[in-house]
Amino acid sequence: MDPHKRSATIEVMSADEAIQGGGRFATDTDGYTAMLR
Repeated sequence: MDPHKRSATIEVMSADEAIQGGGRFATDTDGYTAMLR
């Protein structure tokens, strides 16, 4: 994550590096709440 940008992109990977999920989230309170869901 780059704290100077307005979003963070997060990917969740399994042990074999297959992408299980992820998303792009705003760096405000609403984005943080969405990321936790």
